Amino acid sequence: MKTKKHTVLDLPQLGLLIALLSGTFLLAACGGSENPPTVKEIQLTTQEIEIPPPANQSSPAEEPVPTSDLADSQESGPSPQPIQTEAAVPEASIDACLLLTQDDAAAALGKAVGEPVREAYPMLSSCTYTSEDLDGVTIVVVEYESSQDAAASFQMELDINNYEEVSGIGERALRPYPVMDLATLQENFEVSIDLWIGDPDHEYLLARDLMETALTRLH
Repeated sequence: MKTKKHTVLDLPQLGLLIALLSGTFLLAACGGSENPPTVKEIQLTTQEIEIPPPANQSSPAEEPVPTSDLADSQESGPSPQPIQTEAAVPEASIDACLLLTQDDAAAALGKAVGEPVREAYPMLSSCTYTSEDLDGVTIVVVEYESSQDAAASFQMELDINNYEEVSGIGERALRPYPVMDLATLQENFEVSIDLWIGDPDHEYLLARDLMETALTRLH
């Protein structure tokens, strides 16, 4: 079934239609038309008319649009980029635990040791192994930007601290006791090893053996 279509007329059109209908009735009354419109036809005609609301009648208030919808419809601006104030300091490229393994530490101490404890900082990497009775081994690797920087830092350690310089291992070596048992200079790296077993002289000898192993794995 088709839905009846209603024609909405404004007030001037409605007045014109009423005038036409009134004129039709007058002509019919005066005998000007042999077939005046029937009541049914008039009803059908008036049913097609919808009277709009008066101009001064306020229309229903529109529902407010949620502000979140408005925000979503707006294009978001570009995300702010972080401001870099200085270049990031590179981390050491060497993993100290690869220079001395858990087996190396256990062999030097003559006892089992736990899993390695790693620490990593800009230009520095360290690795520590400890036994159940708290004996242990630590290796520290400092990576400089150049071999000249490494040599300058090594010489400064000697000059300031009056450490004993030793020969026969690495490019240069010293005993930074009691901080570490042995430190060596190798290109742009400084490698230090420390043991704690309660015998400084034995710790130094073990540190030399471990240092030779570590330097062979440095590259």
